[in-house]
Amino acid sequence: MNLASIPVFFTCLAQEPKLRETFIAESRTHNPDIPADTEWTATPFGESSWALCVRRRKWVAEPFCRDLLQANAKGSRREIARVMDQHWAEYQGLKSMVEYFEAAFPKGGAEAAAPVSCPE
Repeated sequence: MNLASIPVFFTCLAQEPKLRETFIAESRTHNPDIPADTEWTATPFGESSWALCVRRRKWVAEPFCRDLLQANAKGSRREIARVMDQHWAEYQGLKSMVEYFEAAFPKGGAEAAAPVSCPE
């Protein structure tokens, strides 16, 4: 996965529940070990303060999320890179979203010990 795409990918999973459901269903056809959508709600990407903030803020445009999740479901690094290039101008405007993601998950996927305030 393209490193720049990681915060966008996880933000899209939290921000767009319907796209997340589609992504998980498509991904499970290739890898049945991926948790079902109902299991995702127990993760930081489901109902954490970070996920609730992301859903409220809607930082990433739905077309960007859709394209990125579809590319990830295919598992193609080349396709992910193409999507990031296609949406590069939008990505460059997501600095506050990326900073919030990094503050909320300072250890690369482990949620911060104390919830990080949602930027306004």
